[in-house]
Amino acid sequence: MLRKKIKAYFEKQIGLTKIGNISLITSLLVIGTAASAQSSRFAGLSLEAATGYQEMTIKVQDVKINNRHSGRADQDQRLTGVPFAVNIGYSVALTETIGLGARFEYNPQSGRVAVSTLPSLALTQSLQAYGKLGWAYMASAVDSPVPGSMIDGQTAYFNGPLVGIGAKLLLTDNVYVFAELTYYKYADLTLASQKGAHNLSGRVTSSAQNALIGLGYKF
Repeated sequence: MLRKKIKAYFEKQIGLTKIGNISLITSLLVIGTAASAQSSRFAGLSLEAATGYQEMTIKVQDVKINNRHSGRADQDQRLTGVPFAVNIGYSVALTETIGLGARFEYNPQSGRVAVSTLPSLALTQSLQAYGKLGWAYMASAVDSPVPGSMIDGQTAYFNGPLVGIGAKLLLTDNVYVFAELTYYKYADLTLASQKGAHNLSGRVTSSAQNALIGLGYKF
Protein backbone atom coordinates (compact mmCIF):
# COMPACT_ATOMS: atom_id res chain seq x y z
CA MET A 1 0.00 0.00 0.00
CA LEU A 2 2.80 2.40 0.89
CA ARG A 3 4.57 1.60 -2.39
CA LYS A 4 1.40 2.45 -4.35
CA LYS A 5 1.05 5.78 -2.54
CA ILE A 6 4.68 6.68 -3.27
CA LYS A 7 4.23 5.73 -6.94
CA ALA A 8 1.04 7.80 -7.19
CA TYR A 9 2.79 10.78 -5.58
CA PHE A 10 5.68 10.76 -8.06
CA GLU A 11 3.34 10.22 -11.02
CA LYS A 12 1.40 13.27 -9.87
CA GLN A 13 4.60 15.33 -9.59
CA ILE A 14 5.77 14.20 -13.02
CA GLY A 15 2.42 15.17 -14.43
CA LEU A 16 2.69 18.63 -12.92
CA THR A 17 6.18 18.98 -14.33
CA LYS A 18 4.93 18.11 -17.79
CA ILE A 19 2.13 20.61 -17.45
CA GLY A 20 4.68 23.21 -16.32
CA ASN A 21 6.88 22.50 -19.33
CA ILE A 22 3.91 22.79 -21.68
CA SER A 23 2.94 26.11 -20.07
CA LEU A 24 6.51 27.39 -20.40
CA ILE A 25 6.72 26.37 -24.07
CA THR A 26 3.35 28.00 -24.75
CA SER A 27 4.51 31.23 -23.10
CA LEU A 28 7.71 31.26 -25.17
CA LEU A 29 5.70 30.75 -28.35
CA VAL A 30 3.41 33.66 -27.43
CA ILE A 31 6.41 35.90 -26.68
CA GLY A 32 8.05 34.85 -29.95
CA THR A 33 4.91 35.67 -31.90
CA ALA A 34 4.72 39.10 -30.25
CA ALA A 35 8.37 39.77 -31.02
CA SER A 36 8.00 38.77 -34.65
CA ALA A 37 5.20 41.31 -34.96
CA GLN A 38 7.50 44.15 -33.89
CA SER A 39 9.68 44.63 -36.97
CA SER A 40 6.86 43.74 -39.35
CA ARG A 41 4.76 46.59 -37.96
CA PHE A 42 7.26 49.06 -39.44
CA ALA A 43 7.61 47.32 -42.82
CA GLY A 44 6.15 48.59 -46.08
CA LEU A 45 6.02 51.66 -48.30
CA SER A 46 6.09 55.02 -46.52
CA LEU A 47 5.82 58.74 -47.26
CA GLU A 48 7.33 61.36 -44.93
CA ALA A 49 7.66 65.10 -44.42
CA ALA A 50 10.14 66.64 -41.99
CA THR A 51 11.62 69.94 -40.85
CA GLY A 52 14.08 71.11 -38.22
CA TYR A 53 17.47 72.81 -38.00
CA GLN A 54 20.52 72.64 -40.29
CA GLU A 55 24.03 74.02 -40.13
CA MET A 56 26.49 73.97 -43.04
CA THR A 57 30.17 74.85 -42.80
CA ILE A 58 32.04 76.01 -45.92
CA LYS A 59 35.77 76.66 -45.95
CA VAL A 60 37.41 78.49 -48.89
CA GLN A 61 41.12 77.70 -49.11
CA ASP A 62 44.18 78.28 -51.28
CA VAL A 63 42.73 81.19 -53.29
CA LYS A 64 45.01 82.19 -56.16
CA ILE A 65 44.98 84.78 -58.94
CA ASN A 66 47.09 83.84 -61.96
CA ASN A 67 48.51 80.95 -59.87
CA ARG A 68 49.69 83.33 -57.17
CA HIS A 69 48.22 83.47 -53.70
CA SER A 70 45.82 86.37 -53.41
CA GLY A 71 46.99 87.25 -49.93
CA ARG A 72 43.57 86.58 -48.47
CA ALA A 73 43.36 84.23 -45.50
CA ASP A 74 41.29 81.09 -45.64
CA GLN A 75 37.65 81.86 -44.97
CA ASP A 76 35.09 79.91 -42.97
CA GLN A 77 31.40 80.44 -43.51
CA ARG A 78 28.69 78.95 -41.33
CA LEU A 79 25.20 78.89 -42.79
CA THR A 80 22.15 77.95 -40.75
CA GLY A 81 18.59 77.43 -41.80
CA VAL A 82 15.33 75.52 -41.45
CA PRO A 83 15.35 72.66 -43.95
CA PHE A 84 12.31 70.88 -45.32
CA ALA A 85 12.44 67.32 -46.62
CA VAL A 86 10.00 64.98 -48.33
CA ASN A 87 10.92 61.31 -48.34
CA ILE A 88 9.72 58.07 -49.86
CA GLY A 89 10.93 54.80 -48.43
CA TYR A 90 10.39 51.08 -48.26
CA SER A 91 11.40 48.64 -45.54
CA VAL A 92 11.19 44.92 -44.82
CA ALA A 93 11.44 42.77 -41.69
CA LEU A 94 14.51 40.51 -41.74
CA THR A 95 14.07 38.86 -38.33
CA GLU A 96 11.80 39.22 -35.34
CA THR A 97 13.25 42.61 -34.44
CA ILE A 98 15.69 43.57 -37.23
CA GLY A 99 14.61 45.36 -40.39
CA LEU A 100 16.19 47.00 -43.42
CA GLY A 101 14.93 49.95 -45.42
CA ALA A 102 15.81 52.22 -48.33
CA ARG A 103 14.88 55.89 -48.62
CA PHE A 104 14.95 58.67 -51.22
CA GLU A 105 15.04 62.21 -49.76
CA TYR A 106 14.44 65.55 -51.46
CA ASN A 107 14.81 69.06 -50.04
CA PRO A 108 12.91 71.46 -52.34
CA GLN A 109 14.56 74.50 -50.72
CA SER A 110 18.19 73.58 -51.42
CA GLY A 111 17.60 71.04 -54.18
CA ARG A 112 19.54 68.41 -52.23
CA VAL A 113 18.70 64.79 -52.97
CA ALA A 114 19.92 61.78 -51.04
CA VAL A 115 19.56 58.02 -51.08
CA SER A 116 20.26 55.91 -48.01
CA THR A 117 19.87 52.50 -46.44
CA LEU A 118 18.26 52.26 -43.00
CA PRO A 119 19.09 49.23 -40.84
CA SER A 120 16.65 49.16 -37.93
CA LEU A 121 15.91 47.54 -34.60
CA ALA A 122 12.39 47.30 -33.16
CA LEU A 123 12.60 48.10 -29.46
CA THR A 124 8.90 47.64 -28.69
CA GLN A 125 5.70 47.12 -30.65
CA SER A 126 5.60 50.87 -31.34
CA LEU A 127 9.20 52.11 -31.10
CA GLN A 128 11.99 51.54 -33.61
CA ALA A 129 15.59 52.80 -33.70
CA TYR A 130 17.47 53.02 -37.00
CA GLY A 131 20.71 54.11 -38.60
CA LYS A 132 21.36 55.89 -41.91
CA LEU A 133 24.12 55.36 -44.42
CA GLY A 134 23.98 56.87 -47.88
CA TRP A 135 25.00 59.52 -50.40
CA ALA A 136 23.85 63.12 -50.95
CA TYR A 137 24.03 65.48 -53.94
CA MET A 138 23.34 69.22 -54.18
CA ALA A 139 23.97 72.00 -56.70
CA SER A 140 24.54 75.50 -55.32
CA ALA A 141 25.47 78.95 -56.65
CA VAL A 142 28.93 80.19 -55.62
CA ASP A 143 29.90 83.70 -54.55
CA SER A 144 33.43 84.92 -55.16
CA PRO A 145 35.72 85.00 -52.11
CA VAL A 146 37.70 87.92 -53.56
CA PRO A 147 36.77 91.28 -55.09
CA GLY A 148 35.94 91.27 -58.77
CA SER A 149 33.17 88.65 -58.69
CA MET A 150 35.06 86.37 -61.06
CA ILE A 151 33.36 83.27 -59.68
CA ASP A 152 29.95 84.79 -58.97
CA GLY A 153 27.17 83.07 -60.86
CA GLN A 154 28.97 79.76 -61.21
CA THR A 155 27.42 76.53 -59.93
CA ALA A 156 29.20 74.17 -57.57
CA TYR A 157 28.13 70.54 -57.29
CA PHE A 158 28.35 69.12 -53.78
CA ASN A 159 28.22 65.39 -53.23
CA GLY A 160 29.39 63.01 -50.54
CA PRO A 161 28.47 60.40 -47.92
CA LEU A 162 25.99 60.79 -45.10
CA VAL A 163 25.53 58.98 -41.79
CA GLY A 164 22.83 59.34 -39.18
CA ILE A 165 20.63 57.88 -36.47
CA GLY A 166 16.93 58.15 -35.80
CA ALA A 167 13.83 56.73 -34.12
CA LYS A 168 10.21 56.12 -35.14
CA LEU A 169 7.16 56.00 -32.89
CA LEU A 170 3.93 54.50 -34.22
CA LEU A 171 0.83 56.48 -33.29
CA THR A 172 -1.48 54.11 -35.18
CA ASP A 173 -0.89 51.14 -37.47
CA ASN A 174 -0.18 53.59 -40.30
CA VAL A 175 0.80 56.97 -38.84
CA TYR A 176 4.11 57.61 -37.05
CA VAL A 177 6.38 60.42 -35.92
CA PHE A 178 10.16 60.32 -36.21
CA ALA A 179 13.28 62.24 -35.24
CA GLU A 180 16.78 61.93 -36.66
CA LEU A 181 20.28 63.42 -36.75
CA THR A 182 22.29 63.36 -40.00
CA TYR A 183 25.85 64.37 -40.87
CA TYR A 184 26.94 65.11 -44.48
CA LYS A 185 30.58 65.26 -45.63
CA TYR A 186 30.90 66.70 -49.12
CA ALA A 187 33.87 66.06 -51.35
CA ASP A 188 36.36 68.91 -51.81
CA LEU A 189 35.68 71.21 -54.76
CA THR A 190 38.14 72.99 -57.01
CA LEU A 191 36.85 76.32 -58.31
CA ALA A 192 38.29 78.09 -61.33
CA SER A 193 37.25 81.12 -63.35
CA GLN A 194 38.76 83.48 -65.91
CA LYS A 195 38.04 87.15 -66.53
CA GLY A 196 40.16 88.83 -69.14
CA ALA A 197 43.80 88.15 -68.34
CA HIS A 198 43.04 87.06 -64.78
CA ASN A 199 42.61 83.45 -63.64
CA LEU A 200 41.09 82.77 -60.27
CA SER A 201 41.24 79.40 -58.52
CA GLY A 202 40.53 78.00 -55.09
CA ARG A 203 39.46 74.96 -53.09
CA VAL A 204 36.27 74.52 -51.06
CA THR A 205 35.66 71.99 -48.27
CA SER A 206 32.22 71.66 -46.73
CA SER A 207 30.06 69.61 -44.39
CA ALA A 208 26.59 69.87 -42.91
CA GLN A 209 24.50 68.47 -40.11
CA ASN A 210 20.82 68.63 -39.37
CA ALA A 211 18.28 67.60 -36.76
CA LEU A 212 14.81 66.81 -38.09
CA ILE A 213 11.42 65.87 -36.73
CA GLY A 214 8.74 64.59 -39.05
CA LEU A 215 5.49 62.81 -39.69
CA GLY A 216 5.13 59.68 -41.78
CA TYR A 217 2.43 57.44 -43.23
CA LYS A 218 3.03 53.73 -43.80
CA PHE A 219 0.92 51.90 -46.37
